[in-house]
Amino acid sequence: MRHRWCPRSLWLSAFGHKLHLQNLEGAVKDANSSIHFLHRRATAAPYELQVLLPYRCYFLHFSLQLRQPISSPTAMAFLNPPSLPTRSPKRRPPAPICSSLGGSKLPHTAYTTLLQDDTPLCRVITGMWRASDPRGYGPTTADVTKAIHAAVDAGFFTFDLADTYGDADLYVREYARSVGRAASQRLQFCTKLAIDPRELEGTVSKATVQHYVDRALSRMDQERIHLLQLQWADFSDTRFIDFLGYLGEMKREGKVRSVGTANFPTRQLKYVSSQGIRIASNQVSFSLLDRRPIVEMADWCSDNDVGLLAYSTLGGGFFTEKYLGLPEPTRRACGTAGLQRFSLLIKVWGGWSLFQELLYAIKVVADKHDVSMANVAVKWALQYPGLAAVIVGARLGIASETDHILNNVKAFEFSLDEEDMQILDVIALKGNDMYRLLGDSGEELQSPR
Repeated sequence: MRHRWCPRSLWLSAFGHKLHLQNLEGAVKDANSSIHFLHRRATAAPYELQVLLPYRCYFLHFSLQLRQPISSPTAMAFLNPPSLPTRSPKRRPPAPICSSLGGSKLPHTAYTTLLQDDTPLCRVITGMWRASDPRGYGPTTADVTKAIHAAVDAGFFTFDLADTYGDADLYVREYARSVGRAASQRLQFCTKLAIDPRELEGTVSKATVQHYVDRALSRMDQERIHLLQLQWADFSDTRFIDFLGYLGEMKREGKVRSVGTANFPTRQLKYVSSQGIRIASNQVSFSLLDRRPIVEMADWCSDNDVGLLAYSTLGGGFFTEKYLGLPEPTRRACGTAGLQRFSLLIKVWGGWSLFQELLYAIKVVADKHDVSMANVAVKWALQYPGLAAVIVGARLGIASETDHILNNVKAFEFSLDEEDMQILDVIALKGNDMYRLLGDSGEELQSPR
């Protein structure tokens, strides 16, 4: 069956490399080849084409095959990409530390504030995104409430969720009811609104935005949202400016303490600022493997008092002992959306063999400090100046995951010295330049038009 649907922009990969093609149909015509879905045609053709298509906050992945090899100049550049430069991170002074939260068992360095409005955060935020991917995860509400209690008792007061994270907001509601709304307001529940502008009719009004905010408050049973972040699926639709403007009004009315963004590239952050709108934070992917924020975004955010919040710091779970020394897992073996997404990024970055080198480097540093590999990956991000906090996802309600949350305490009990950083960087910087291949942070998640 011929694949005729051709969105304007696709990321294509073959042999571990990437090429951005403006039109897949043009590439097929240029190659004089027919494309077939791999799972619909079992052939032994050696020319395989991997398609990575961004859709909202996920990647849609297809395996395609070509009957003939591509031999055009464009394709040859695709299969034999030029060597890519490495980048050294720029260092900036850290943000002031806030330890105003009472009753914490963590050191004062485990807390910070967003400089725009002095909003306090724990520097390791418990992420609740796994509630959006229920495969192998079906906890009871009581178990999740118990896990939240355990995290809070350890000093992890900040939680990150979204309106697309399944029942995450309902878990927060049940926790609030178990301790009382007043007590739950002491915690820091940060949520996101994932907006596809194609689903919005006409102009964005205050009533429209208030509807989304009131719905989030109701589902979480909260009087005020600690940090409300906007994620926008298509920046060619500039109504996100109106949306952020009305979120500012919700802040002035007391329904939101702080307003931020999620997956906004630097260009859009600059545009927001030029319109007189001040945001407190921007949440993006940042890890040993994906350092794109270092190129431009981190400096701009530091200069404009916008706190960077990092997700995928653990690579969806790949930066752990579990995958050390193992062969590359199949897509089916990657049982979560996070693992599937990051497995594709590993291919883009340099492949599984090089990734194993990076894992062994992390293990060397972890053994030196008697901590876990996850602790090293988190600490590497935390030590980057200008980064406000990292978000570490957890399957709340599962006993082993609660242990992982508590293990994050160790991230504040050691430091990486220059030798450690060199061990990690010498391998990490061998990989491809992710900024050149995928663009600025957040650009790869834009919906195709």
